[in-house]
Amino acid sequence: IRGPPRSTLCPYTTLFRSVAQVETTDFSDQETLVKAQTITFDVSAEPEDAGTLVVSGVIQQPESDEDDETASAIAANLALQAQGLDLGILSPVLLASLPQDLPFDVTSGLLNGNLEVSLAPEAEPSLTGTASLQDGAIAFDALTTPFTDINTQAQFRDNGVRLDEITANFGEMSAVATGTIDARNGYDLTGEIFPVALADIAAAFDFEPPIPAEGTLRAEAVEITGPLAQPLVAGNILSTDVVTLDKVQFANMATRLSYRDRKSTRLNSSHPSRSR
Repeated sequence: IRGPPRSTLCPYTTLFRSVAQVETTDFSDQETLVKAQTITFDVSAEPEDAGTLVVSGVIQQPESDEDDETASAIAANLALQAQGLDLGILSPVLLASLPQDLPFDVTSGLLNGNLEVSLAPEAEPSLTGTASLQDGAIAFDALTTPFTDINTQAQFRDNGVRLDEITANFGEMSAVATGTIDARNGYDLTGEIFPVALADIAAAFDFEPPIPAEGTLRAEAVEITGPLAQPLVAGNILSTDVVTLDKVQFANMATRLSYRDRKSTRLNSSHPSRSR
């Protein structure tokens, strides 16, 4: 049969139109094959100023009795090709489709990649493929400062994604990390934070030190773990030069820090060495 008018082409067209004006290929001369309860399609969408997305695949609705609870279930195998997708425009709709609320918003970033999605009744979605993110930015609910200049290569498999050497800035702080993010198990990332002044750390976390503090610190063995909605950040904080606290100088300092949100921070400090 002939494909439907562009305005009712497929759910993806509606998805993008809810974000920005969509221009799609004219399918009036193309065919959408429908055999029994199977739909084969090939859709190209170009959200205004937001890149290009090509989606192709097969959607099937298994035959079942009307009284069957799975009568409305579908199975699908989809291939997605993204080129220069602007996540700042598209992420509100994409995040709203997830089964749980996440404590952050993606405010910018260009996404390129090739992904395959498999859907089956009574089974979790499966996502495989690779993607890259350039100049991304994420704002967490618990933080006043966003993460910016995020760049990474990602490998998707089943319900998780592996990030290869993700780099990001947090205020004046710069960091690098690798690891996985899994829908079931949450975060499993490790990395380090490059040297940064105490004043810049205070500004990034929006707090006023109780005493005058000067010096430069770095972080090693940084770990991000825990569920998606409650990440836990822990790491070893080390001084790189003399640190001055309330006019008292210390030749070196070492601290273990754990951070979950603005209300739960634990410091386990080793004994610093005072300068003479």
